Amino acid sequence: MLVLTVIALAVVTAVSITAVHGYRQLDTSSKATANRMASTAAGGTAGTAGTVVVTTAGLSPQQRADTRIRRDAVRDLELAAGIGSLLLLLLSAGVARVLSRRNQLTLATSRSVSTGNLDVRFEERSAGELTEQGIASRELVGYLNDAANCVQSVADGDLTVGFTPRSEHDVLGKALRDMVDRLRANAAIVDELAAGNVNVTVPVGTANDHVNTSFAAMVDYLRQRSDDAGRIATGDLSLDVDIRSSSDVFGMAFAEMVDHLSHRAAEARRIADGDLGVSVVPWSEKDELGSSLRRMVERLRTMIGEAITVASALNLASQQMSSMSADVGRGMEEIAGSIGELAAGAESQVRVLEEQRGQATDASMAVERSRMLTQGGLHAVMQASEAMTELDDSSRSITEAIQRLSDKTDQIGGFVGAVSNIADQTNLLALNAAIEAARAGDLGRGFAVVADEVRKLAEESQQATNTIASIVSEIQRETALTAEAIGQSVVRTTTGAQVVGEARDAFQLINDSVQESAERIAAIAGSADTVAAVATQSSASTQQVSAATEQTSASMEEMASSSADLARTAEQLRQITSTFSLERHGDLAGVIDLHKSHGRGRAG
Repeated sequence: MLVLTVIALAVVTAVSITAVHGYRQLDTSSKATANRMASTAAGGTAGTAGTVVVTTAGLSPQQRADTRIRRDAVRDLELAAGIGSLLLLLLSAGVARVLSRRNQLTLATSRSVSTGNLDVRFEERSAGELTEQGIASRELVGYLNDAANCVQSVADGDLTVGFTPRSEHDVLGKALRDMVDRLRANAAIVDELAAGNVNVTVPVGTANDHVNTSFAAMVDYLRQRSDDAGRIATGDLSLDVDIRSSSDVFGMAFAEMVDHLSHRAAEARRIADGDLGVSVVPWSEKDELGSSLRRMVERLRTMIGEAITVASALNLASQQMSSMSADVGRGMEEIAGSIGELAAGAESQVRVLEEQRGQATDASMAVERSRMLTQGGLHAVMQASEAMTELDDSSRSITEAIQRLSDKTDQIGGFVGAVSNIADQTNLLALNAAIEAARAGDLGRGFAVVADEVRKLAEESQQATNTIASIVSEIQRETALTAEAIGQSVVRTTTGAQVVGEARDAFQLINDSVQESAERIAAIAGSADTVAAVATQSSASTQQVSAATEQTSASMEEMASSSADLARTAEQLRQITSTFSLERHGDLAGVIDLHKSHGRGRAG
């Protein structure tokens, strides 16, 4: 188009120069001809007034040549003017067409950009060349594409992109750069919030900065909720949760949580004060705290009831043990009296046997004195027989008393076993209570102390029962030994009685035959030695029985002391359990509904 315009301008210029040259020649000839014609007209005639008729008649050849030149010049001028006008018309049409097409392209580009479509192609005037308007439009579209790509990346969440303003007057570029920087700062604050750090500061630019103003309000709200959670974590339930609006679900949930925890704390205080009749109602199926607290109260109620039963059983057992120890003590006194009598009889028997031994010796030395000694011997034998009878009766009484003592110790062993089982059960209950208290955490700390005291009392009861069991076992062993010794004493007493009977018969036979008395004196002496040995052994056995009896009495005193300790332990356990109230209270559903309505009503 530029080349066509240059050619058209060159042709118009050439035609114009030719026309001007011809016009100058025509003007010179016209002036000469006019001068000649003026001189001719002065002497000639005219056809009509005011009208000059120029003809070639009478003109010279030079004039006629000038006339032709003039007509040719006029024709050339007209031709040049026509060609120039045609070329100008064509040039104007081409220029108008080019301008119209460019205006259409510019308008289409503007409309495409105004609708957000930046996918625009620019037509090149020649290979690799654009007009200045196209270059400017392409730069504008490229700038807008860069800005759109930056905005799209930001919209996709990519804040690593950046935008550099084209100049200091690039308002859009500066706005995009500031927007990306602010979004990066806000993203960093969001990362801190996501990491749990609520101690962040949100910069607010102007009063119209609605985004950061709302963001700062949100951070302040989270910081307040964090402070509330910190106070709750330290056990402070006296806070009043600020509910911002009726749509503050977070705040209402916080307020309801504080109400629930306060209610649970009140229930825990009542339990710590010994009120086990509180009725704990979980808020829902997932209320683990309420369910655990309810199970703890139920188990504590069961354990305290069992502890009360155990205390009553311990008290009854201690009373029975005291009664049994008193009975055993009285039995020991009877046994001691019988053993004293048995010892006296044994000493008397020893003295009699010594006398018999002397009499037998005298009889061997003097048969003549046998009759006289026989009377004395008969009398002594009768006394010995009576003593042996009394010894036999005493031995049997001792045997019966020892048998009763054995039965009593067996009964004591049974009661000791029962008390030991009760102590084991109490220790197990105390262990379970300690476990449940540990599960309850701080809420069960008060009852953990009670469970520990119950466990210590159970251990003391177990130690006392073990001591009693050991003493009873020792009594049973000593009783068995005593019974065995008494049995042997009975056998030997029977033997002694038989020997004394034989001696009595012998003394009767002495009256019949002195001769036989002399022969049997040796046998009587030997029998007297045997009886003396038996009597000595019987005396030693009675001493052993006496010592065992004294030891049994001491054991009974220890058992009585242990039963008193057991009674005191039972009384302590009763006093501890009496601090707990097992009476159930009414359902707290109304209280729960009141707390729930209170939590929801704060939003108003």
